[in-house]
Amino acid sequence: MNGKLVLVVHEEPKVQIRLGEALRDAGLRVLFERPGPQLRERLASLPVLPDVLLTQLAATPGGGPGGDSVAAQLRRHPLAKDIPVVLLASDDADERRAALREGVTRFVLPPFDDEEVVLVTRLALDDARDHRLLSGSLAQMPLIDLIQTFEAHRKSGTISVRSRGRTGTVWLKSGRILDATTDDGWTGATAIYVLALWEDGSFEADLAPVDVPERITESTTFLLLEAMRRKDELARYLEPPPHAALEDPPPQPPRSLLAVHRGLTLLNVAASYASAHLFDALLERRFEEVRREVAREHPVLESFLVGEHGRVVVAPGYHGEEDPEPLVIAIGAWLRTFFERMERAMPGRFELVRLAALTEVIQEELRDLGFYRALGLQREGEEET
Repeated sequence: MNGKLVLVVHEEPKVQIRLGEALRDAGLRVLFERPGPQLRERLASLPVLPDVLLTQLAATPGGGPGGDSVAAQLRRHPLAKDIPVVLLASDDADERRAALREGVTRFVLPPFDDEEVVLVTRLALDDARDHRLLSGSLAQMPLIDLIQTFEAHRKSGTISVRSRGRTGTVWLKSGRILDATTDDGWTGATAIYVLALWEDGSFEADLAPVDVPERITESTTFLLLEAMRRKDELARYLEPPPHAALEDPPPQPPRSLLAVHRGLTLLNVAASYASAHLFDALLERRFEEVRREVAREHPVLESFLVGEHGRVVVAPGYHGEEDPEPLVIAIGAWLRTFFERMERAMPGRFELVRLAALTEVIQEELRDLGFYRALGLQREGEEET
């Protein structure tokens, strides 16, 4: 929990200083704001979102009974709706009831005790942490892709993997792999190579600071490249004879069906990537909101459903259209709109080229089907690379 950012909104500088010292002594980082008419603009332009809000009043001074609360102003930020709030409450019961209606469940009542403030703030962070565990399917987000996401954003945390009764763990700090183990005895770099072969099962990532000895000295990039090389080598060894050697080679799937499958791949890889930055509930809402909006112009998206963890499936009975181009254009518009909005909220984290990198293994099919053009990653007439 050390290093979590607390946003303190209080009108008295002396109280700000006192609370700041207590929170910093507890290993937390602190950012200060004062209530007032310009607070909304300042909150909207925060360079870094806080992990918890510690605010003085349920409503800003001068706001009156219908005043806009500090919590409400912060939560207007598209990615801040689920940030926990601790209210430094007054003796006014009406104020506390109003705060409860806005979802504030943590209170510190006067007279304020520094130790109590720190304790309640930590409890609020614990509550939020329970909702910030990332989980998903290895088929949807292979371990290699997950680690690449951690590396790209210099994330710290613990990844737990389960597959066919086996378990494994990877520890990372600022995007660098510190150690890895499997329950059948593999450790260090070898464990990474073994875990990279697990293609079915589930993962859970806890984005909390880690404190384990650094057993792996190789860079994360080297480990991932070596893991992919070994995986490709094993696949070639297990590869069945080419179709030319078979009397009756299996037919290729129809182009329309292939477009549905590859579209689902793109959507679910995008959801898995976004889950590293958004709460599950927020991810589901944002993904579904964009789908509904884009579906007004591209009705084919009505056949797609957004479920738990943002996972996308097709409605029962839908197998694609005879002409896959409208579907390709619709999915491209969905993903393009979603990434553009997230990029505005979190600059540098939602560039579409990241999605292309995560789906590199099927890039030839995606280009052939027109997905790269629909996403704006390949212009009309541009030669394939």
